[in-house]
Amino acid sequence: MAAVETPDAVQRGRERQAELYGMPLAELFATVCDALELNQTRLAATIGVSAPMLSQLRGGTRVKIGNPAVLDRLRALQQLAERATAGELSAAELEAGVSEVAGGVPAFTATGRTGPFVPDARSSVRVVQDLLRAVASGGEVLAAATAVESASPALAEVLRVYGAGRTEEALAHWQRIGPRL
Repeated sequence: MAAVETPDAVQRGRERQAELYGMPLAELFATVCDALELNQTRLAATIGVSAPMLSQLRGGTRVKIGNPAVLDRLRALQQLAERATAGELSAAELEAGVSEVAGGVPAFTATGRTGPFVPDARSSVRVVQDLLRAVASGGEVLAAATAVESASPALAEVLRVYGAGRTEEALAHWQRIGPRL
């Protein structure tokens, strides 16, 4: 018998998505679809999930994107959407970017710039958060931070902020002391 999702369970799922991805996936999907002029069917095909899986993620009944390649493609679309919203891409460049992501290549060269595409601070913060959250729960990260506090207060702060903090808090930390890409 299939489990029935209660409104509370769905709300908890959306809250957990916000912790993992910086916002509920429904909001992230809507932002990407609006900016890139994609429908949900094309979004699902581009990132490499089935339409039912996308629906479960969007609805909050499924919380995590388990396949790292799918997450990479979604992050690439998110970066492309940010550039599209900023007016940096022509319609042809936008379509080429979506096609490139759909081809399984998550990185692309920025038009009008030399060298490889460099992610913005928010994308970099999310990569660090996703990495920490993929290997440990928030409680485990906080316990690790406590364990290393006396030997390395700065490392303990990184663990707390990126592993258990909110994206905005991590972004502020990144902008204060993070690497300059």
